[in-house]
Amino acid sequence: MQMCKVFSAENIVEYNQLLDEMKLNLDIYYQPGFLETDAFLHKGEYEIFVCQEDNYVFIYPYIRKPLINGYYDITSPYGYCGPYSNDPLFFQVGERMFIEYTCKQGFLVSEFIRYHPIYNKREQERFKYFTSNFLNRTVVMLSENIEWNKIWNEQFSSTNRNLVRKMKSEGYVFELVDPAPYLTEFMGMYYQNMLNVHATQYYFFSETYFEKLVNKLGEKLVMARVRMNNTTYATSLFFLSGNIVTYFLSARNFNTTQIPATNFILSNMAEWGHLHGYSYFNLGGGLTNSKQDTLFKFKSNFSKDYVPFYIGKRIHNPEVYESLKRDWIDNNGAEKYETVKQVLQFYHQ
Repeated sequence: MQMCKVFSAENIVEYNQLLDEMKLNLDIYYQPGFLETDAFLHKGEYEIFVCQEDNYVFIYPYIRKPLINGYYDITSPYGYCGPYSNDPLFFQVGERMFIEYTCKQGFLVSEFIRYHPIYNKREQERFKYFTSNFLNRTVVMLSENIEWNKIWNEQFSSTNRNLVRKMKSEGYVFELVDPAPYLTEFMGMYYQNMLNVHATQYYFFSETYFEKLVNKLGEKLVMARVRMNNTTYATSLFFLSGNIVTYFLSARNFNTTQIPATNFILSNMAEWGHLHGYSYFNLGGGLTNSKQDTLFKFKSNFSKDYVPFYIGKRIHNPEVYESLKRDWIDNNGAEKYETVKQVLQFYHQ
């Protein structure tokens, strides 16, 4: 018997029970704690559309972003959170049922999807119905299910191996800690990093956001630090869920930038994930899809395996969407629109 249901904060216990019953250990982006925190970030509410029939399931989390007169947009949470299904054919059933649900409601305007680089790797695991899908960038993904010697010798660059050996010999210490006591230190270093790279305001996550991450994710969030004596040289946040270690945010001490502490963190975290039975280490991609992208090249020091990351755009109500676009242009000007038109939901900015 087919069952379709929308879960939210009010009935999330039932969603957790469903995951337990089906023995689904999914990535962090499908976990209520992360979704609640991301909804706070986007000033919206999270929902999880689920369609189930016997042992088949389709799960699609998203954030509802309110518009005027009861209309709303939806967007994938920050990161990689596309629709999940344990069967490619049932994926099509799930998409069809989701479209029927939104049509019955009649208030959804547009939808932005960030596909998961593992769950949505194949074309049949991405939306089809009136959806434009684009390759956004390439993600560095280390497979942990091989011998550590092969990871060390074949996946890590020789430069990276030399840096790690040198730091170990000089007495630098890698440690995994509970993030809560070190959150203030992390935020100070992180904000300094964002200022240094001239990041947009979006990436200056608030103190409340970081506190929610720590409180809601519990053991699914860990902090790694590199220190020696009383000095912290770098610190990073990682998600642990779905047999995947995910590199989330990182910061380094700008008084000691000559020390390659982030290399030391990521190398040790890769080894930790391998020793603890994780299947993947998701290092993410660069700032662009160029192979010459500095961040992408840095992450490629830790794995030679790459997977594509796709995004999707779907307009459910073209008439309302065009009205929103016209209103925005009237208020902000056609010249400014040219700088944001590639963003589907630009009028939220």
